[in-house]
Amino acid sequence: MARVDLICLWIGVAIAASTGCRTFAPMQVWRSPQVIPTTPQRIALGPIGGDPEIAERLHQEILQNRNSANQKIAVLDPPALERETAVQLSSHVERSDIASLNAAKRANTEYLLEAEVIHSDLVERDPRDKKAPPESMTVHCTIIEVATGQKLGESTILMDRKTAEKRYPDLEWTGGSASDRVIKGVARASWETIGPHLQKEKVYLATPWISLGAGTVRKGNAHAKQGRWDLAEREWQTAVSLHPSSKAGWHNLSLAAVAKEDFDLAKSRMEHANSWVPWDPSESSSIWIERQQQAFHTAFQLPPPKEGWTVPTPPTLKTMEVQSTSPVEIEDLPWWTALPFAKPPGWTWRSWFSQPLTFH
Repeated sequence: MARVDLICLWIGVAIAASTGCRTFAPMQVWRSPQVIPTTPQRIALGPIGGDPEIAERLHQEILQNRNSANQKIAVLDPPALERETAVQLSSHVERSDIASLNAAKRANTEYLLEAEVIHSDLVERDPRDKKAPPESMTVHCTIIEVATGQKLGESTILMDRKTAEKRYPDLEWTGGSASDRVIKGVARASWETIGPHLQKEKVYLATPWISLGAGTVRKGNAHAKQGRWDLAEREWQTAVSLHPSSKAGWHNLSLAAVAKEDFDLAKSRMEHANSWVPWDPSESSSIWIERQQQAFHTAFQLPPPKEGWTVPTPPTLKTMEVQSTSPVEIEDLPWWTALPFAKPPGWTWRSWFSQPLTFH
């Protein structure tokens, strides 16, 4: 028994050498709209009320702060609505909800997004003044179903510079003033109510220490922890180019592919990171990657991939049903299940080896 423990110890040391410990890094992943039930195809953006200058800046940011995958959603702003419907809309100061709704109906849009700047404090602070409150603004949003005129939901967005930088890490290195980051944060938050949106999530990175290319992998990890997945991917690509056996490099490269929504590439790269050991950390990462792909397909109402899902989609309360099962015949089991200590069908190696070892 002592020899078995020693072998397990050396295997653990080998795994630590190639994949090491894991650290956190922020990543923006896609999620479904918070208010409307499906992904819209045409959205009308009504005139934004409040301070004209701030309202115009917010209007432009709402139009521009859409990810590339969101560009297929047609957004008609007030000038576009006027051109299509010949309905003259009110100014930013005196907004007419009825005129906006009528214009949205005539333009055959599905939803109307209206917003009003309630409060804004965007005067630039002295960076050396640590006691000064951060730049901030408050915006009230309303989502209306155009066909029925029914108000589907309302939300009040409270945003300051610190919250915007924490919620959307890439704003720190995209440039612009503090007030620009606040307005961009509000624009992105407004998208979360009505369309597919990006949400910050922490992901695990493999952090090797004594394997080949470990220094380059850790350098890439430092970029990823700052949200610079583009720079991180370059470092990890260098690591696996020089050392193709770097499982940590391949593992992290697969996550970089998820960051740019290339799930096929992510799965392909993860195959290089897979190991024969039962508690291989890439197994849980493979499941996480497919979960993100499922969320992406749900957010944009895309069909499943041709190869289907290897991980069952999470059931909802409406779809959960009691499933009946049939007895399993021994002749139908795979041949390897007859081997000692082989995992049962349907189990993962991790779950099987994490069970307590007992003898009867």
